[in-house]
Amino acid sequence: MSGKKNKPYDFKKEMEMVRICMNTPRIQAPDHKLPLTRRELIGQGFLASSAFVVAPSILQLVSQQAYGLECKAPESEGDAAAPVGFLQVELQGGAAISGNFMFGKQRGTAAFEAHAADGYVSVGVPTNFSPTDPGNLDLTFGAPFHRNSQILAGLKSVMSPEAIAKTGVAGMAAISDNDTANNPLNGIQLAMGVSGGQGQLVEIAGNRNSETGGRTRALPVGANPGISKALIRNDNDVANLVNPGLLGTRLSRDDAVKIAKAAQQLSGSQLRKFKEKALSQQLKDLAECGYQGSAELFNTSADDLGPAGDPDVNTIAQGTAAAIDLNDQDDNQIATLAKLLVDSNTGGASLNKGGYDYHNDGRPVQDALDFAAGRDIGIALELAHRKKVPLFVALTSDGSTSSNGQVGGEFGMGEARADNAARGSALMFAIGATERPKMDSNQIGAYRDNGAVDAAYLITADSPADQALNIVANYAAVNGTLEVYDQVLASNGVSKPFSKERDHYIAFQEVKK
Repeated sequence: MSGKKNKPYDFKKEMEMVRICMNTPRIQAPDHKLPLTRRELIGQGFLASSAFVVAPSILQLVSQQAYGLECKAPESEGDAAAPVGFLQVELQGGAAISGNFMFGKQRGTAAFEAHAADGYVSVGVPTNFSPTDPGNLDLTFGAPFHRNSQILAGLKSVMSPEAIAKTGVAGMAAISDNDTANNPLNGIQLAMGVSGGQGQLVEIAGNRNSETGGRTRALPVGANPGISKALIRNDNDVANLVNPGLLGTRLSRDDAVKIAKAAQQLSGSQLRKFKEKALSQQLKDLAECGYQGSAELFNTSADDLGPAGDPDVNTIAQGTAAAIDLNDQDDNQIATLAKLLVDSNTGGASLNKGGYDYHNDGRPVQDALDFAAGRDIGIALELAHRKKVPLFVALTSDGSTSSNGQVGGEFGMGEARADNAARGSALMFAIGATERPKMDSNQIGAYRDNGAVDAAYLITADSPADQALNIVANYAAVNGTLEVYDQVLASNGVSKPFSKERDHYIAFQEVKK
Protein backbone atom coordinates (compact mmCIF):
# COMPACT_ATOMS: atom_id res chain seq x y z
CA MET A 1 0.00 0.00 0.00
CA SER A 2 1.25 3.51 -0.81
CA GLY A 3 2.03 5.95 2.01
CA LYS A 4 0.05 8.63 0.20
CA LYS A 5 -3.00 9.74 2.18
CA ASN A 6 -6.27 9.69 0.35
CA LYS A 7 -9.07 12.13 0.97
CA PRO A 8 -11.45 10.53 3.49
CA TYR A 9 -14.35 8.81 1.80
CA ASP A 10 -17.68 10.09 3.07
CA PHE A 11 -19.74 6.91 2.73
CA LYS A 12 -22.89 8.23 4.36
CA LYS A 13 -22.96 11.25 2.07
CA GLU A 14 -22.43 9.03 -0.98
CA MET A 15 -25.20 6.67 0.09
CA GLU A 16 -27.60 9.57 0.57
CA MET A 17 -26.78 10.85 -2.93
CA VAL A 18 -27.36 7.40 -4.41
CA ARG A 19 -30.62 7.00 -2.49
CA ILE A 20 -31.92 10.32 -3.79
CA CYS A 21 -30.79 9.71 -7.37
CA MET A 22 -32.05 6.16 -7.52
CA ASN A 23 -35.19 6.76 -5.44
CA THR A 24 -34.40 3.72 -3.33
CA PRO A 25 -34.87 3.20 0.40
CA ARG A 26 -32.11 4.12 2.84
CA ILE A 27 -29.53 1.35 3.14
CA GLN A 28 -27.61 0.14 6.13
CA ALA A 29 -24.49 1.67 7.58
CA PRO A 30 -20.98 0.78 6.33
CA ASP A 31 -19.97 -1.10 9.45
CA HIS A 32 -22.38 -3.90 8.55
CA LYS A 33 -21.76 -6.82 6.23
CA LEU A 34 -21.23 -5.86 2.57
CA PRO A 35 -24.42 -6.42 0.51
CA LEU A 36 -23.13 -8.60 -2.32
CA THR A 37 -25.91 -11.07 -3.11
CA ARG A 38 -29.20 -10.23 -4.80
CA ARG A 39 -31.10 -11.11 -1.64
CA GLU A 40 -28.89 -8.85 0.50
CA LEU A 41 -29.17 -6.02 -2.01
CA ILE A 42 -32.96 -6.28 -2.04
CA GLY A 43 -33.03 -6.32 1.73
CA GLN A 44 -30.88 -3.18 1.96
CA GLY A 45 -32.61 -1.22 -0.76
CA PHE A 46 -30.14 -1.50 -3.64
CA LEU A 47 -32.70 -3.35 -5.75
CA ALA A 48 -36.36 -2.58 -6.25
CA SER A 49 -38.96 -4.68 -8.07
CA SER A 50 -37.52 -4.21 -11.52
CA ALA A 51 -35.51 -6.26 -13.94
CA PHE A 52 -32.01 -5.79 -12.57
CA VAL A 53 -29.32 -8.44 -12.36
CA VAL A 54 -26.34 -8.67 -10.02
CA ALA A 55 -22.91 -9.14 -11.53
CA PRO A 56 -21.14 -10.60 -8.48
CA SER A 57 -17.50 -10.35 -9.54
CA ILE A 58 -17.64 -6.69 -10.59
CA LEU A 59 -20.00 -5.78 -7.78
CA GLN A 60 -17.68 -7.28 -5.19
CA LEU A 61 -14.71 -5.32 -6.46
CA VAL A 62 -16.44 -1.96 -6.67
CA SER A 63 -18.17 -2.49 -3.34
CA GLN A 64 -14.78 -3.08 -1.75
CA GLN A 65 -13.52 0.06 -3.43
CA ALA A 66 -16.48 2.01 -2.08
CA TYR A 67 -15.69 0.85 1.43
CA GLY A 68 -12.03 1.85 1.08
CA LEU A 69 -10.83 -1.77 1.13
CA GLU A 70 -8.04 -3.30 -0.88
CA CYS A 71 -9.43 -4.85 -4.04
CA LYS A 72 -8.70 -8.51 -4.54
CA ALA A 73 -9.66 -10.73 -7.42
CA PRO A 74 -12.80 -12.67 -6.48
CA GLU A 75 -12.65 -16.41 -6.16
CA SER A 76 -13.89 -18.27 -9.19
CA GLU A 77 -17.42 -19.57 -8.86
CA GLY A 78 -16.66 -22.34 -11.32
CA ASP A 79 -19.11 -23.64 -13.88
CA ALA A 80 -21.89 -24.60 -11.50
CA ALA A 81 -25.08 -25.46 -13.33
CA ALA A 82 -27.93 -22.97 -13.16
CA PRO A 83 -30.90 -23.88 -10.97
CA VAL A 84 -33.77 -25.76 -12.57
CA GLY A 85 -36.31 -23.40 -14.12
CA PHE A 86 -39.82 -23.33 -12.61
CA LEU A 87 -42.91 -22.91 -14.81
CA GLN A 88 -46.44 -22.82 -13.39
CA VAL A 89 -49.31 -23.20 -15.86
CA GLU A 90 -52.66 -22.12 -14.39
CA LEU A 91 -55.87 -23.34 -16.03
CA GLN A 92 -58.45 -20.74 -15.04
CA GLY A 93 -61.96 -21.98 -14.29
CA GLY A 94 -61.61 -25.52 -12.98
CA ALA A 95 -60.14 -27.94 -15.52
CA ALA A 96 -60.88 -31.66 -15.58
CA ILE A 97 -57.27 -32.73 -15.07
CA SER A 98 -58.40 -35.94 -13.35
CA GLY A 99 -60.20 -36.93 -16.55
CA ASN A 100 -56.84 -36.97 -18.33
CA PHE A 101 -54.44 -38.44 -15.79
CA MET A 102 -55.62 -41.77 -14.36
CA PHE A 103 -55.54 -41.42 -10.60
CA GLY A 104 -55.91 -44.53 -8.46
CA LYS A 105 -56.73 -45.30 -4.84
CA GLN A 106 -53.25 -46.59 -3.96
CA ARG A 107 -51.27 -44.87 -1.22
CA GLY A 108 -47.61 -43.92 -0.95
CA THR A 109 -45.32 -45.72 -3.35
CA ALA A 110 -47.67 -48.67 -3.96
CA ALA A 111 -48.41 -49.76 -7.51
CA PHE A 112 -51.37 -48.23 -9.36
CA GLU A 113 -54.71 -49.53 -8.07
CA ALA A 114 -57.77 -48.50 -10.05
CA HIS A 115 -60.81 -47.21 -8.24
CA ALA A 116 -64.35 -48.19 -9.26
CA ALA A 117 -65.49 -47.74 -12.86
CA ASP A 118 -68.30 -45.37 -11.87
CA GLY A 119 -65.71 -43.11 -10.29
CA TYR A 120 -63.89 -42.78 -13.61
CA VAL A 121 -67.17 -42.06 -15.38
CA SER A 122 -67.72 -39.17 -12.94
CA VAL A 123 -64.54 -37.45 -14.19
CA GLY A 124 -65.43 -37.85 -17.86
CA VAL A 125 -63.97 -41.22 -18.79
CA PRO A 126 -66.23 -43.32 -21.10
CA THR A 127 -68.54 -45.86 -19.48
CA ASN A 128 -66.85 -48.69 -21.39
CA PHE A 129 -63.46 -47.80 -19.93
CA SER A 130 -61.78 -50.58 -17.98
CA PRO A 131 -58.75 -49.36 -16.02
CA THR A 132 -57.54 -52.93 -15.69
CA ASP A 133 -57.24 -53.19 -19.48
CA PRO A 134 -53.65 -52.16 -20.35
CA GLY A 135 -54.94 -50.89 -23.69
CA ASN A 136 -56.81 -48.08 -21.95
CA LEU A 137 -53.74 -46.63 -20.23
CA ASP A 138 -50.93 -44.73 -21.89
CA LEU A 139 -47.63 -45.06 -20.04
CA THR A 140 -45.50 -43.09 -22.50
CA PHE A 141 -44.23 -40.86 -19.69
CA GLY A 142 -44.03 -43.72 -17.21
CA ALA A 143 -47.25 -42.50 -15.59
CA PRO A 144 -50.88 -43.50 -16.32
CA PHE A 145 -52.73 -41.18 -18.69
CA HIS A 146 -56.00 -42.16 -20.33
CA ARG A 147 -55.26 -43.27 -23.86
CA ASN A 148 -57.52 -40.51 -25.25
CA SER A 149 -56.32 -37.78 -22.90
CA GLN A 150 -56.06 -34.55 -24.84
CA ILE A 151 -53.50 -33.11 -22.42
CA LEU A 152 -51.40 -36.16 -23.33
CA ALA A 153 -52.13 -35.66 -27.05
CA GLY A 154 -51.01 -32.02 -26.80
CA LEU A 155 -47.75 -33.06 -25.13
CA LYS A 156 -47.03 -35.68 -27.78
CA SER A 157 -47.86 -33.30 -30.63
CA VAL A 158 -44.77 -31.17 -30.03
CA MET A 159 -42.37 -33.37 -28.04
CA SER A 160 -39.77 -35.54 -29.68
CA PRO A 161 -39.34 -39.15 -28.50
CA GLU A 162 -36.02 -38.08 -26.95
CA ALA A 163 -37.68 -35.32 -24.91
CA ILE A 164 -40.46 -37.65 -23.78
CA ALA A 165 -37.90 -40.23 -22.66
CA LYS A 166 -36.30 -37.60 -20.39
CA THR A 167 -39.56 -36.43 -18.76
CA GLY A 168 -41.18 -37.72 -15.59
CA VAL A 169 -44.76 -36.97 -14.51
CA ALA A 170 -46.56 -37.12 -11.17
CA GLY A 171 -50.17 -36.29 -10.29
CA MET A 172 -51.55 -34.87 -7.05
CA ALA A 173 -55.05 -35.58 -5.76
CA ALA A 174 -56.00 -32.10 -4.61
CA ILE A 175 -59.20 -30.24 -3.68
CA SER A 176 -59.37 -26.47 -4.22
CA ASP A 177 -62.19 -23.95 -4.38
CA ASN A 178 -64.05 -23.77 -7.69
CA ASP A 179 -63.46 -21.06 -10.27
CA THR A 180 -61.72 -18.46 -8.10
CA ALA A 181 -58.35 -16.73 -7.99
CA ASN A 182 -58.34 -16.96 -4.18
CA ASN A 183 -56.75 -20.40 -4.00
CA PRO A 184 -53.12 -19.82 -2.93
CA LEU A 185 -51.85 -22.38 -5.43
CA ASN A 186 -48.91 -20.45 -6.87
CA GLY A 187 -45.69 -21.00 -4.90
CA ILE A 188 -43.38 -19.40 -7.44
CA GLN A 189 -41.90 -16.87 -4.99
CA LEU A 190 -41.08 -19.64 -2.53
CA ALA A 191 -39.61 -21.67 -5.40
CA MET A 192 -37.25 -18.82 -6.21
CA GLY A 193 -36.26 -18.65 -2.55
CA VAL A 194 -35.20 -22.30 -2.47
CA SER A 195 -33.70 -22.57 -5.95
CA GLY A 196 -30.32 -20.98 -5.20
CA GLY A 197 -30.57 -18.57 -8.13
CA GLN A 198 -33.26 -16.46 -9.70
CA GLY A 199 -32.41 -15.74 -13.31
CA GLN A 200 -29.91 -13.48 -15.00
CA LEU A 201 -32.36 -10.74 -15.92
CA VAL A 202 -35.42 -11.12 -13.75
CA GLU A 203 -36.62 -13.49 -11.05
CA ILE A 204 -40.24 -13.97 -12.16
CA ALA A 205 -41.87 -13.49 -15.57
CA GLY A 206 -45.54 -13.97 -16.30
CA ASN A 207 -48.43 -13.05 -18.58
CA ARG A 208 -50.40 -11.34 -15.78
CA ASN A 209 -49.44 -8.20 -13.89
CA SER A 210 -49.52 -9.73 -10.42
CA GLU A 211 -47.34 -10.84 -7.53
CA THR A 212 -46.88 -14.26 -9.16
CA GLY A 213 -47.05 -13.36 -12.84
CA GLY A 214 -50.27 -15.42 -13.02
CA ARG A 215 -53.84 -15.14 -11.78
CA THR A 216 -53.76 -17.56 -8.85
CA ARG A 217 -53.13 -16.00 -5.46
CA ALA A 218 -49.57 -16.32 -4.19
CA LEU A 219 -48.64 -18.74 -1.46
CA PRO A 220 -47.99 -16.57 1.62
CA VAL A 221 -44.98 -18.65 2.71
CA GLY A 222 -41.82 -17.30 1.15
CA ALA A 223 -43.49 -14.13 -0.13
CA ASN A 224 -40.90 -11.54 -1.12
CA PRO A 225 -42.23 -8.06 -1.97
CA GLY A 226 -38.84 -7.07 -3.34
CA ILE A 227 -38.63 -9.88 -5.88
CA SER A 228 -38.09 -8.65 -9.42
CA LYS A 229 -40.98 -9.30 -11.82
CA ALA A 230 -41.63 -8.74 -15.51
CA LEU A 231 -44.89 -8.76 -17.44
CA ILE A 232 -44.26 -10.84 -20.56
CA ARG A 233 -47.27 -11.19 -22.85
CA ASN A 234 -45.30 -11.63 -26.08
CA ASP A 235 -41.77 -11.41 -27.47
CA ASN A 236 -41.96 -7.62 -27.77
CA ASP A 237 -42.04 -7.32 -23.97
CA VAL A 238 -38.55 -8.78 -23.57
CA ALA A 239 -37.16 -5.42 -24.77
CA ASN A 240 -37.97 -4.10 -21.30
CA LEU A 241 -35.46 -6.53 -19.82
CA VAL A 242 -32.43 -5.25 -21.73
CA ASN A 243 -32.90 -1.52 -21.22
CA PRO A 244 -33.81 -0.77 -17.60
CA GLY A 245 -33.33 2.93 -18.31
CA LEU A 246 -31.23 5.81 -17.13
CA LEU A 247 -29.52 5.82 -13.76
CA GLY A 248 -30.76 9.29 -13.09
CA THR A 249 -27.33 10.87 -13.10
CA ARG A 250 -24.10 10.35 -14.99
CA LEU A 251 -21.50 8.33 -13.16
CA SER A 252 -18.03 9.56 -12.35
CA ARG A 253 -14.95 7.39 -12.12
CA ASP A 254 -14.76 7.70 -8.34
CA ASP A 255 -18.42 7.06 -7.59
CA ALA A 256 -17.81 3.41 -6.84
CA VAL A 257 -21.20 2.84 -5.28
CA LYS A 258 -22.97 4.21 -8.34
CA ILE A 259 -20.77 2.04 -10.53
CA ALA A 260 -21.88 -0.94 -8.46
CA LYS A 261 -25.48 0.04 -9.15
CA ALA A 262 -24.77 0.11 -12.87
CA ALA A 263 -23.00 -3.24 -12.69
CA GLN A 264 -26.12 -4.79 -11.20
CA GLN A 265 -27.99 -4.03 -14.41
CA LEU A 266 -25.84 -6.18 -16.68
CA SER A 267 -27.57 -9.17 -18.20
CA GLY A 268 -25.87 -12.53 -18.64
CA SER A 269 -25.00 -11.88 -22.30
CA GLN A 270 -23.77 -8.39 -21.46
CA LEU A 271 -21.62 -9.75 -18.66
CA ARG A 272 -20.02 -12.30 -20.96
CA LYS A 273 -18.92 -9.49 -23.30
CA PHE A 274 -17.82 -7.47 -20.30
CA LYS A 275 -15.56 -10.24 -19.00
CA GLU A 276 -13.45 -9.99 -22.14
CA LYS A 277 -12.29 -6.54 -21.04
CA ALA A 278 -9.85 -5.60 -18.32
CA LEU A 279 -11.45 -4.50 -15.07
CA SER A 280 -10.16 -0.95 -15.53
CA GLN A 281 -11.85 -0.75 -18.93
CA GLN A 282 -15.06 -2.21 -17.50
CA LEU A 283 -15.21 0.50 -14.85
CA LYS A 284 -14.27 3.15 -17.40
CA ASP A 285 -17.11 2.08 -19.70
CA LEU A 286 -19.61 2.19 -16.89
CA ALA A 287 -18.39 5.55 -15.63
CA GLU A 288 -18.10 7.28 -18.99
CA CYS A 289 -21.26 5.91 -20.55
CA GLY A 290 -23.33 6.18 -17.39
CA TYR A 291 -25.18 3.04 -18.47
CA GLN A 292 -27.41 5.03 -20.82
CA GLY A 293 -28.89 1.84 -22.24
CA SER A 294 -27.62 -1.72 -22.43
CA ALA A 295 -28.28 -2.08 -26.15
CA GLU A 296 -26.07 0.90 -27.05
CA LEU A 297 -23.33 0.09 -24.55
CA PHE A 298 -23.01 -3.63 -25.18
CA ASN A 299 -24.44 -4.12 -28.65
CA THR A 300 -27.13 -6.53 -27.51
CA SER A 301 -30.84 -6.47 -28.21
CA ALA A 302 -34.13 -8.07 -27.35
CA ASP A 303 -33.66 -10.29 -30.41
CA ASP A 304 -31.18 -12.29 -28.35
CA LEU A 305 -33.82 -12.94 -25.70
CA GLY A 306 -36.97 -13.54 -27.75
CA PRO A 307 -37.90 -16.74 -29.61
CA ALA A 308 -38.07 -15.37 -33.17
CA GLY A 309 -34.40 -15.87 -34.01
CA ASP A 310 -33.95 -19.16 -32.19
CA PRO A 311 -34.02 -22.20 -34.50
CA ASP A 312 -34.56 -24.48 -31.51
CA VAL A 313 -37.91 -22.75 -31.03
CA ASN A 314 -38.93 -22.31 -34.64
CA THR A 315 -38.40 -25.94 -35.62
CA ILE A 316 -40.54 -27.45 -32.85
CA ALA A 317 -43.01 -29.89 -34.48
CA GLN A 318 -42.00 -28.48 -37.86
CA GLY A 319 -43.95 -29.99 -40.73
CA THR A 320 -46.87 -31.14 -38.57
CA ALA A 321 -50.27 -29.69 -37.77
CA ALA A 322 -48.93 -28.77 -34.31
CA ALA A 323 -45.94 -26.77 -35.62
CA ILE A 324 -45.18 -23.69 -33.55
CA ASP A 325 -46.38 -20.40 -35.03
CA LEU A 326 -45.00 -17.25 -33.42
CA ASN A 327 -47.68 -15.19 -35.16
CA ASP A 328 -50.19 -16.96 -32.95
CA GLN A 329 -50.60 -15.16 -29.61
CA ASP A 330 -50.68 -18.31 -27.49
CA ASP A 331 -47.64 -19.84 -29.20
CA ASN A 332 -45.72 -16.57 -28.95
CA GLN A 333 -46.49 -16.30 -25.25
CA ILE A 334 -45.37 -19.78 -24.19
CA ALA A 335 -42.36 -19.71 -26.51
CA THR A 336 -41.19 -16.39 -25.05
CA LEU A 337 -41.59 -17.52 -21.44
CA ALA A 338 -40.03 -20.92 -22.13
CA LYS A 339 -37.00 -19.38 -23.84
CA LEU A 340 -36.43 -16.97 -20.94
CA LEU A 341 -36.53 -19.98 -18.61
CA VAL A 342 -34.26 -22.35 -20.50
CA ASP A 343 -31.74 -19.57 -21.16
CA SER A 344 -31.77 -18.80 -17.39
CA ASN A 345 -32.82 -15.20 -18.05
CA THR A 346 -35.69 -15.74 -15.63
CA GLY A 347 -35.79 -18.18 -12.75
CA GLY A 348 -39.55 -18.73 -12.73
CA ALA A 349 -42.52 -18.08 -14.99
CA SER A 350 -46.30 -18.20 -14.67
CA LEU A 351 -48.64 -18.78 -17.60
CA ASN A 352 -52.34 -18.20 -16.96
CA LYS A 353 -54.75 -19.72 -19.49
CA GLY A 354 -58.40 -18.72 -19.38
CA GLY A 355 -61.57 -20.52 -20.45
CA TYR A 356 -61.22 -23.73 -18.44
CA ASP A 357 -64.64 -23.35 -16.85
CA TYR A 358 -65.77 -25.39 -19.84
CA HIS A 359 -68.73 -27.33 -18.50
CA ASN A 360 -71.82 -27.31 -20.72
CA ASP A 361 -69.68 -26.13 -23.66
CA GLY A 362 -69.55 -29.61 -25.16
CA ARG A 363 -66.76 -32.15 -25.28
CA PRO A 364 -65.08 -30.73 -28.43
CA VAL A 365 -64.44 -27.43 -26.60
CA GLN A 366 -63.01 -29.26 -23.59
CA ASP A 367 -60.82 -31.43 -25.80
CA ALA A 368 -59.43 -28.38 -27.64
CA LEU A 369 -58.64 -26.57 -24.38
CA ASP A 370 -57.01 -29.64 -22.82
CA PHE A 371 -54.95 -30.19 -25.97
CA ALA A 372 -53.77 -26.56 -25.89
CA ALA A 373 -52.65 -26.90 -22.26
CA GLY A 374 -50.70 -30.06 -23.01
CA ARG A 375 -49.16 -28.50 -26.10
CA ASP A 376 -47.95 -25.43 -24.18
CA ILE A 377 -46.28 -27.64 -21.57
CA GLY A 378 -44.85 -29.79 -24.33
CA ILE A 379 -43.32 -26.76 -26.08
CA ALA A 380 -41.55 -25.77 -22.87
CA LEU A 381 -40.28 -29.30 -22.21
CA GLU A 382 -39.16 -29.80 -25.81
CA LEU A 383 -37.22 -26.54 -25.74
CA ALA A 384 -35.56 -27.56 -22.47
CA HIS A 385 -34.57 -30.84 -24.14
CA ARG A 386 -33.07 -29.03 -27.12
CA LYS A 387 -31.12 -26.67 -24.86
CA LYS A 388 -30.01 -29.65 -22.74
CA VAL A 389 -31.22 -28.09 -19.49
CA PRO A 390 -33.67 -29.39 -16.87
CA LEU A 391 -37.08 -27.81 -16.30
CA PHE A 392 -39.91 -28.27 -13.79
CA VAL A 393 -43.54 -27.57 -14.74
CA ALA A 394 -46.58 -27.45 -12.45
CA LEU A 395 -50.10 -27.61 -13.92
CA THR A 396 -52.81 -26.37 -11.56
CA SER A 397 -56.44 -25.29 -11.75
CA ASP A 398 -58.97 -23.69 -9.43
CA GLY A 399 -61.37 -26.51 -8.69
CA SER A 400 -62.56 -29.13 -11.17
CA THR A 401 -65.65 -30.52 -12.88
CA SER A 402 -67.71 -33.69 -12.94
CA SER A 403 -69.47 -35.54 -15.73
CA ASN A 404 -72.90 -37.19 -15.79
CA GLY A 405 -71.68 -39.88 -18.15
CA GLN A 406 -73.08 -38.34 -21.33
CA VAL A 407 -70.42 -38.72 -23.99
CA GLY A 408 -69.49 -36.47 -26.87
CA GLY A 409 -66.67 -35.34 -29.10
CA GLU A 410 -64.38 -37.34 -31.33
CA PHE A 411 -63.23 -39.73 -28.61
CA GLY A 412 -66.53 -40.50 -26.89
CA MET A 413 -65.38 -39.02 -23.57
CA GLY A 414 -67.84 -37.75 -20.96
CA GLU A 415 -68.83 -34.09 -21.04
CA ALA A 416 -68.13 -31.80 -18.09
CA ARG A 417 -71.44 -30.77 -16.60
CA ALA A 418 -70.86 -29.03 -13.26
CA ASP A 419 -68.24 -27.59 -10.93
CA ASN A 420 -66.97 -30.29 -8.61
CA ALA A 421 -63.95 -29.40 -6.51
CA ALA A 422 -63.85 -32.88 -4.93
CA ARG A 423 -62.42 -34.21 -8.21
CA GLY A 424 -59.58 -31.70 -8.36
CA SER A 425 -55.95 -32.46 -9.12
CA ALA A 426 -52.63 -31.07 -10.27
CA LEU A 427 -49.81 -32.41 -12.42
CA MET A 428 -46.05 -31.99 -12.16
CA PHE A 429 -43.51 -32.56 -14.93
CA ALA A 430 -39.72 -32.66 -14.71
CA ILE A 431 -37.26 -33.09 -17.55
CA GLY A 432 -33.60 -33.79 -16.92
CA ALA A 433 -30.72 -32.47 -18.99
CA THR A 434 -29.69 -35.98 -20.05
CA GLU A 435 -32.22 -38.44 -18.63
CA ARG A 436 -35.59 -38.80 -16.92
CA PRO A 437 -35.46 -38.07 -13.20
CA LYS A 438 -35.84 -41.11 -11.01
CA MET A 439 -39.37 -41.29 -9.64
CA ASP A 440 -40.37 -42.63 -6.23
CA SER A 441 -44.01 -42.62 -7.32
CA ASN A 442 -46.34 -41.10 -9.93
CA GLN A 443 -49.11 -40.06 -7.56
CA ILE A 444 -49.38 -37.98 -4.40
CA GLY A 445 -52.61 -38.54 -2.45
CA ALA A 446 -55.38 -40.89 -3.46
CA TYR A 447 -58.92 -41.11 -4.86
CA ARG A 448 -61.87 -43.01 -3.48
CA ASP A 449 -63.99 -45.47 -5.46
CA ASN A 450 -66.55 -42.75 -6.22
CA GLY A 451 -63.95 -40.72 -8.14
CA ALA A 452 -63.44 -38.06 -5.44
CA VAL A 453 -60.24 -37.12 -3.63
CA ASP A 454 -59.64 -39.07 -0.43
CA ALA A 455 -59.71 -36.01 1.82
CA ALA A 456 -58.77 -38.03 4.93
CA TYR A 457 -55.37 -38.96 3.48
CA LEU A 458 -52.44 -36.50 3.45
CA ILE A 459 -52.58 -32.85 4.47
CA THR A 460 -52.44 -31.78 0.82
CA ALA A 461 -55.84 -33.33 0.04
CA ASP A 462 -58.04 -30.30 0.68
CA SER A 463 -55.60 -27.46 1.41
CA PRO A 464 -54.54 -25.36 -1.61
CA ALA A 465 -51.76 -23.78 0.47
CA ASP A 466 -50.34 -27.20 1.37
CA GLN A 467 -50.65 -28.22 -2.28
CA ALA A 468 -48.52 -25.26 -3.32
CA LEU A 469 -46.04 -26.04 -0.56
CA ASN A 470 -45.88 -29.62 -1.82
CA ILE A 471 -45.39 -28.59 -5.44
CA VAL A 472 -42.43 -26.46 -4.38
CA ALA A 473 -41.12 -29.34 -2.23
CA ASN A 474 -41.10 -31.55 -5.34
CA TYR A 475 -39.41 -28.74 -7.27
CA ALA A 476 -36.78 -28.52 -4.52
CA ALA A 477 -36.27 -32.29 -4.77
CA VAL A 478 -35.72 -31.99 -8.52
CA ASN A 479 -33.34 -29.07 -7.97
CA GLY A 480 -31.47 -30.82 -5.15
CA THR A 481 -32.34 -28.16 -2.56
CA LEU A 482 -34.76 -29.92 -0.20
CA GLU A 483 -32.57 -28.98 2.76
CA VAL A 484 -32.75 -25.32 1.75
CA TYR A 485 -36.52 -25.72 1.37
CA ASP A 486 -36.81 -26.91 4.97
CA GLN A 487 -34.65 -24.00 6.16
CA VAL A 488 -36.72 -21.42 4.28
CA LEU A 489 -39.94 -22.83 5.69
CA ALA A 490 -38.50 -22.82 9.20
CA SER A 491 -37.53 -19.17 8.81
CA ASN A 492 -41.17 -18.49 7.88
CA GLY A 493 -42.46 -20.32 10.95
CA VAL A 494 -43.47 -23.47 9.04
CA SER A 495 -41.99 -26.68 10.42
CA LYS A 496 -41.31 -29.33 7.77
CA PRO A 497 -44.88 -30.22 6.80
CA PHE A 498 -43.77 -33.23 4.76
CA SER A 499 -41.07 -34.62 7.07
CA LYS A 500 -43.30 -37.53 8.13
CA GLU A 501 -43.89 -40.11 5.41
CA ARG A 502 -41.89 -37.99 3.00
CA ASP A 503 -42.10 -40.71 0.36
CA HIS A 504 -45.89 -40.11 0.31
CA TYR A 505 -45.33 -36.45 -0.62
CA ILE A 506 -42.16 -36.33 -2.75
CA ALA A 507 -42.41 -38.08 -6.11
CA PHE A 508 -39.20 -36.88 -7.78
CA GLN A 509 -35.51 -37.31 -7.15
CA GLU A 510 -32.85 -34.79 -8.14
CA VAL A 511 -32.23 -34.38 -11.86
CA LYS A 512 -28.85 -34.34 -13.52
CA LYS A 513 -28.13 -30.78 -14.67
